[in-house]
Amino acid sequence: MSTAEVVSSNSNGIPVLHEGSGGADDPLTIARSLRQFHFNGSAQGVSSVSSGEFLPAFLYPYRDPQHVRGDYPLFIGASSEDQPPCQPLGDVLRHIVEQTSPAQVLKDNLVRLEVCVRQVLGDDTGLLEARRVLAASGEMLLRELDLPGEHAERLRKDLNALLEQLPGGGELLGSPKYAHLYLFVSAARQRLRERRAAFEAELRQLCAKLQLLLDVERSKDPGAHEAETLGEATGSAAEVLLDPKQLAEVVGKHRGTRVMAAARRRNIEESLEVLRAALAAGSAPFVMVFCRDIAESSCLKATEDVQVLESDRPCDHAADCFDTVAASWTETLRAVRVGRLSLNPDYDPARHDAWMHSFGWESFTEEELRLLPCILAVDSGTQLSQSQLPDLSRLLLSGRRAHVLVSLEPGGDPGVSDSDSDGFASSFRLELAYLGMGHREACVQQSTAARPGHLMTGYLQAIDGTRAALTVVDAMCDTSVGSWLQAGAAVEGRAHPLFRYDPEAGGAWARRLDFSENPCPAEDWSTLSLDYTTDGGDDETLSLAFTFADYALLEPRFARDYTALPPGFVSDDLVNLGSYLDDTESTEDAPVRLPFVWGVNAKGELRKLLVSYRLARVTRERVGFWRTLQDLAGVRNEHVQNAVAQAEAQAEAAFVDEKERLLAAHSEELAELRNTASTEAMHGLAQMLLDTNLGSLAEVTLSAAPAAAPVAAPPPVAESSAATGAAPEAPAEEEEEESFTEPWVDSVLCTSCNDCITINDRVFVYDDNKQVYLADATAGTYKEIVESAEACPATCIHPGLPLNKSEPDLEALIKRAEPFN
Repeated sequence: MSTAEVVSSNSNGIPVLHEGSGGADDPLTIARSLRQFHFNGSAQGVSSVSSGEFLPAFLYPYRDPQHVRGDYPLFIGASSEDQPPCQPLGDVLRHIVEQTSPAQVLKDNLVRLEVCVRQVLGDDTGLLEARRVLAASGEMLLRELDLPGEHAERLRKDLNALLEQLPGGGELLGSPKYAHLYLFVSAARQRLRERRAAFEAELRQLCAKLQLLLDVERSKDPGAHEAETLGEATGSAAEVLLDPKQLAEVVGKHRGTRVMAAARRRNIEESLEVLRAALAAGSAPFVMVFCRDIAESSCLKATEDVQVLESDRPCDHAADCFDTVAASWTETLRAVRVGRLSLNPDYDPARHDAWMHSFGWESFTEEELRLLPCILAVDSGTQLSQSQLPDLSRLLLSGRRAHVLVSLEPGGDPGVSDSDSDGFASSFRLELAYLGMGHREACVQQSTAARPGHLMTGYLQAIDGTRAALTVVDAMCDTSVGSWLQAGAAVEGRAHPLFRYDPEAGGAWARRLDFSENPCPAEDWSTLSLDYTTDGGDDETLSLAFTFADYALLEPRFARDYTALPPGFVSDDLVNLGSYLDDTESTEDAPVRLPFVWGVNAKGELRKLLVSYRLARVTRERVGFWRTLQDLAGVRNEHVQNAVAQAEAQAEAAFVDEKERLLAAHSEELAELRNTASTEAMHGLAQMLLDTNLGSLAEVTLSAAPAAAPVAAPPPVAESSAATGAAPEAPAEEEEEESFTEPWVDSVLCTSCNDCITINDRVFVYDDNKQVYLADATAGTYKEIVESAEACPATCIHPGLPLNKSEPDLEALIKRAEPFN
């Protein structure tokens, strides 16, 4: 899966897809038998696969648990903002090595050191001191490597430095079995050890202040200044220096200061006595566990800070235990409140005494509730669902700060027994975590020991809270691929989604519900890739959704719901299960399609496995629950999608309207500028003609004309025009064609659009009125001038003819320039 790493493999690590003939039978006969198997679960000539015969195709590279590195051994240290609450030991070691930079020998043998740690841990499933285990593992590594003198000493030095850098108080958990229990105990220890230490320091400080207050009050008593009392106060060491009788005469009787009320003084004395008794009694246990399963109760060895009790009704006994524990803490916490009030000058017996006598656990502050031991009820999903659901509901609704830990099998239904329908209901599965969220004000999480970081974070969140909490975890059944990998596949296949529900996160469900740590949380299924080869040796990649039916291949109860299709069998009705669920949302199309998933057998053969209608229905039910979680968390929520679509449509409409308005305004402004420019140009021309002296203009014209040439005799003609009767030919006047040979700009029409400036800001330059004029035609190419004329919205650029006759493509450019000249 995504968090696994294959540390070794063999030559058969990639499955092979055989392209057979599809079998000797007629394809229609095969399809008819397959359809009968799909709907009835059996058909003549069609057999189900055996349990464990096939693995999900995507799990084939991880088929050997010995060759897979997971999250265990797990290092559990003191949680902080910089460090996660737990992480794989390999990650911790690599981080330390990166910080300390030891010799290459240790860097090259980190994986081997992890192997030694696993050997030292052996079959021990409990929590062990990390430094002690690593020290023993380091000695084992030194023996195995058997390095010569100085190299061995350097490695030993590096191992000792690694141990020194290891976070203090860290523990190792070697196996995911019972990890859900050990992680809770570790989380409770982390939190309560800190809180109890701070509380004990506060008690000692409060006792000192109260004692000082009483000493001051005792000094006001009438007999406090008697010789005998003063002698006791000064002690035996002062007898040789002081005479108590003379000291009493000097001090005299008490006078002036007001004496404390007797009732208040009595309250302080009683509270001080209770607080001192609490300090003398020592710390209460951190965790109190009620287990139904003897195996679970025996794995948690009772210690000074952990109490383990067997119970046939864990939830009910946990609620009773909370009342008992809260009552025992009530007296101590009341004494703390009284002590704090006694130090406050605003203390008023008439107001505060009545409240103190009614003080109970409902009056505890959040800080006081968090001092109580973590009370944990442990039960299985099946036993809880079939007989103890009322106890669970009462506990979750009571407001008592107690925790319930339920383990279940992701492939089964806790609402039915294993003897009924192979452990799965005929309609919909009972979701205990979803039921817990229905109580609204309880903290709920669904997690797995295969994702210890997610599980530990949820535990710490619940322990930091003040509400009842429910945690539903994977039972971590051991299979051929290992319990850790199977539990990870349950998360990938939506059999056991991860989520946390925290009522204290806010009022909206989208804030309370978090399932972001699931793979592909915004999609129906996670999509994975598998490399395989064909008979011809071609390397191919398969990219498909990992559904609940893929995960169910690991569950023996579902083995009868698969049959292997003949190699090479092709039918238009065959469809991948993911597409089948999308295409058959309505059951009307279901009889037409035959869904399949991919599996790999022990020989490494990649085969299509037909899925029964029963399993397809269960898969649809699983994705239905997944979509419910998405909806509650605000992911793919229909209301949100509609609101987004509406907002996008409104934004698009507003954009179109604004674009049309701007275009219309621009067109109007451009037309107005053109009209204004034409008017101003004609006005300027008329003004110039009116201001010109026409007589002088004519004289200049005449004086500038060339002298008349002598008239030549007409050429002889054979016949006069009069004789022919034809009119004499008038001399033809040559038409004068207006043309532009040099580029120029009609600056008056410029709209300051920047288009020509962008093309070449050396040829085209703005004047003081921000209107373009031609600065230097030789500073650019003729092509740039033509492109500027084409881009100009005012058509005020006239390219003329090219100045550089050697520029390429001039013929085409001259044609492009003609409309603007």
